[in-house]
Amino acid sequence: MKKIIVYTEEIKKKGTKLQFQIKLPETVTQVRGILATITRVPDAAQSPINPLDINTGSLWLRIAENRDVFFADIPEQSNHINVDLIGLEKVGQSMLAEWWFSGTEQKFFDITVPVEDLLIEGYYADESRFAAVNYKLRIYLELYLND
Repeated sequence: MKKIIVYTEEIKKKGTKLQFQIKLPETVTQVRGILATITRVPDAAQSPINPLDINTGSLWLRIAENRDVFFADIPEQSNHINVDLIGLEKVGQSMLAEWWFSGTEQKFFDITVPVEDLLIEGYYADESRFAAVNYKLRIYLELYLND
């Protein structure tokens, strides 16, 4: 049986370095996919997303007993604002402004990690260039369970 679990860390300070552990269910046999995303927390004082500052940090995951890193990534912020359309008035059928979104589908990174221990250790280092930092790091793990 396939199951997806989500692990979330909130980053509120520039230069944050985190070590964390993700506890897996007892019936897990393999980790088959990983997806790491960053989502900014809305804040009135925060400036809009700068397209040049999409990469905000580095992430490493490893199996606790083996000490081998099996996944490393630089998660990107999702930016749904189409810069080319800023400043253009968009009128919908109801004569009110409509919101337009563009983007790409996010897919899991395919991996096969046999799990003997029920802990995955993680390390994240923030590398933001802005003083105001407020975002969530989410790690999605696609697991296969033994029924």
